[in-house]
Amino acid sequence: MTELHLSETAISEINQLIDKVEQALVNPANVMYFEIDPLWPQEEQLSSSNREKLRNVGGKSGVYAIWVQNSAGSALRYIGHTAGKTAQTRLINHFLLAIHYN
Repeated sequence: MTELHLSETAISEINQLIDKVEQALVNPANVMYFEIDPLWPQEEQLSSSNREKLRNVGGKSGVYAIWVQNSAGSALRYIGHTAGKTAQTRLINHFLLAIHYN
């Protein structure tokens, strides 16, 4: 099993993102688009802030993007990093649970 080793900053960012997704899903009828998109970009393709996020977490085993769009057209996109496939699956399950319970 791959363990996820995150900095305190990364953990805080992920928790904030989960909160935003849950808020967006309070009324599921308003959510038009929800996707967790696996990405494998070269580091130089990322913005400097996202490169910094990768460095804060450490390693480059898996990169993912999370998109949420509601009926008003506002969208949330977050690029983050996991230390391995198991950890990524665990994170994705948080979002699936957020959908299920809202």
